[in-house]
Amino acid sequence: MARGTLWLTLFVLSVVVIPPHMAAKTQEAGTVSQQAKPWQFIASGTRYLHSTTLNYTGASCIPAKIGNSNNTARTFAQRMELKGSTGPRSTNTAYYKLVKHHGLVKAITSGDRQTGEAIIYTFSYTLKDCAVLKTQKKE
Repeated sequence: MARGTLWLTLFVLSVVVIPPHMAAKTQEAGTVSQQAKPWQFIASGTRYLHSTTLNYTGASCIPAKIGNSNNTARTFAQRMELKGSTGPRSTNTAYYKLVKHHGLVKAITSGDRQTGEAIIYTFSYTLKDCAVLKTQKKE
């Protein structure tokens, strides 16, 4: 009878007690995103913009696509479409020039043709699919 109690106790331990403790083990994350060079982000095709400094009222999606690019002059055009639930979408084309430092792209500059104002976008952190840019107006 003692043998039966021992087997029953081991069975209960293996079925009821041990699995919840095994399930509580944490597993390490699969893959970590690798940091990329800014040009990989720029040339990645369609990007979706999210600006914390500009207010696009009613815009739910801002896709941006690379247009005319000139590798010799280190310039490219980016066409942005403001898509929103209210009203038609508007299109804006901006022209950029790459700023290199020691052979690597560190920033891009853009000029507003209407106001003549220059803006510098410095890459703070870049992945292939995402980038954090610091924006400052050039005086």
